[in-house]
Amino acid sequence: MEDPKNDNQYQPQIDTFWSKLWGYLSFRKADPNDPNARNFNLRAMHTINKISILMFIAAIIFLILKWTVF
Repeated sequence: MEDPKNDNQYQPQIDTFWSKLWGYLSFRKADPNDPNARNFNLRAMHTINKISILMFIAAIIFLILKWTVF
């Protein structure tokens, strides 16, 4: 009988999630052949979104440290 808590079946989904998140948050150069990459407003919006996600993660880490350590 197979163990229902086998984590091996979920590993590709977790790896895909983290790789997509890292790909979104990393500030890599866009493809110059992509017509959407040239739009300044779209790039500015994504940069602001990245900053807000990083600030949210930093605040969550701060709160966890505040509740557990201090």
